[in-house]
Amino acid sequence: MKLPWLEMDVEVGPEDRPWIRKAIEDISTNQLETKSAQRFLKRFDGHHVSFAAPDPEKLDSYERELVYLTPFHRRMDDPGSLIEIALGCESTEHFLPAMWMWDDESVLSQSRIKGSDLHDPATLVSGLTGCRLGNEATTRGDREALWQKLRMMRERSNARHIEGIAVVCRQLLYVTDHIKHVTKPAWRMFPESIETCERLIERHNAVSMRVIGACDESLLLKIQSKHILEPLTLLMRLFSYSAHYSPVAFTWFVDMFWDYVHPSLACVMGEGIESEMDTRRMGVKVSEGEILSSRLPLVQRPTAHFAAQICETAGHLAVAIDREMHRLIETMIVGEA
Repeated sequence: MKLPWLEMDVEVGPEDRPWIRKAIEDISTNQLETKSAQRFLKRFDGHHVSFAAPDPEKLDSYERELVYLTPFHRRMDDPGSLIEIALGCESTEHFLPAMWMWDDESVLSQSRIKGSDLHDPATLVSGLTGCRLGNEATTRGDREALWQKLRMMRERSNARHIEGIAVVCRQLLYVTDHIKHVTKPAWRMFPESIETCERLIERHNAVSMRVIGACDESLLLKIQSKHILEPLTLLMRLFSYSAHYSPVAFTWFVDMFWDYVHPSLACVMGEGIESEMDTRRMGVKVSEGEILSSRLPLVQRPTAHFAAQICETAGHLAVAIDREMHRLIETMIVGEA
């Protein structure tokens, strides 16, 4: 099993080979609902290797769409225009692509209930999560290089290492400081999200307390002096925007931030968090976003498309955070030399 964000070797006995060959043939021709295909995909429960199938039974209980009124009716030609229209920001060209890059038409098609013009949010969110993971795979090299450079700086035990760790920790603590504020607007319109959001907040508080506990007073002072990366401030603002205007995108954000711990934090928090991140890289987890999105009513195509564009823009911002972090640490190493 090889995907842009995941590689797995699976042992197969001789007796399983015939039906597995059939399953692979079905999957490769997009016949995902056959018995063999479903049996094969079932083996990978807990990993992001497939999307949730749309549930036609939801049509029976469909009454109305949970609509968050959008404050504009303008065309968004690219991620930068979405940021400009939704957040009132300009000059984001240096870290956002000049056009839409994700195959949102495929995701929208997968999420549509047959015989209707309605889309299943759970299918939509799982498909968009796959887009995000594929997008993040493009900066895996930046993440790994940053991790190795911080490790190298740690081994030298010099002031540059302290500066680098301070930059990384500042970003995480910024997320923790704002996570409750950005999620709370959704609680009134989407009360089913409250319990999940409270657990999300608790998780971020717990990680931040581990970071703070691993830092001495001088490092904590340095952390507070560091600036926040612009892509991260925009990402958090877009998270807040989704809480106001797009419940589907909001549940996708919840899933994204469920394990939002940068790999380089292992340099300050030790081996324990490295093993946690190895688990996350393998993809073994329950998708909180998909669970939450399954509680949403079916949505019409404009709402689904709007959510997809928000999620794609956020995905590009997440990639920009990795690249900006790498650039900053590289500058520190060059300055040291």
